[in-house]
Amino acid sequence: MNIETATQLADACRAAAEKKTLYVYGAYGFPLNEENKQRIWKGYAYNRKPERKEKIDAADADTFGFDCSGLIKGLLWGWQGTTGKNGGAVYASNAVPDQNADTMIANCLDVSADFAGIQVGEAVWLPGHIGIYVGDGLVVECTPKWADGVQLTVCNTAKAGYPTRKWKKHGKLPYISYEQAVTIDLPLLRRGMSGRKVVALQRLLFAMGYPIGSNNPMDGKFGPKVETALRSFQQERNLSETAQTDKATWQALLEV
Repeated sequence: MNIETATQLADACRAAAEKKTLYVYGAYGFPLNEENKQRIWKGYAYNRKPERKEKIDAADADTFGFDCSGLIKGLLWGWQGTTGKNGGAVYASNAVPDQNADTMIANCLDVSADFAGIQVGEAVWLPGHIGIYVGDGLVVECTPKWADGVQLTVCNTAKAGYPTRKWKKHGKLPYISYEQAVTIDLPLLRRGMSGRKVVALQRLLFAMGYPIGSNNPMDGKFGPKVETALRSFQQERNLSETAQTDKATWQALLEV
């Protein structure tokens, strides 16, 4: 099945992260059988470095090789995790060109360094490296770091159980469609304010178990208990403890 939407790409990335994979420069989903190992070593000097060659040599044919841009290209080229030469991917198919990480982000739409409005399926980038945002604050990327292969990491914050990567930009790939984003008013709320928007904040904090007042916790008043609860939330998620609902805090609240 060809990937046509951002959600499909994110789902395919998550599925690839559950496979046995290894970072292999220049690869876009190659099963690491003997034929492909020779192809990999012959094609790229990086793969012939002793520490990389040893890992590639030890991998079995049920392991798939990718690099960072190769993961995205391979999936868009139809990779299925099969035992064929390229794991089912057809090189440069579906109008997706062969390109590296820096060229890929340059061809993206709506490129931004502000991550507050990032959508599922967007590319995330730093110089020479790229991944896909899959929601819940997580990215699927292929890297020789950490698990050395396709893996889930956290986007620009901290989350228990995952390594964190500080990405610089994000953007929409031009080869797939993105669901229309819903515009939500995310106001800057602080102590002393009141109204329905404060009620929405109280409901979120209360649902997560933060004590915000015993008599009428949904009274719409941003008092000291709400301030303390918000500071605790920010501290636990390694956000700036402003006790105000800045963009990063709203993003974290809505992800939960």
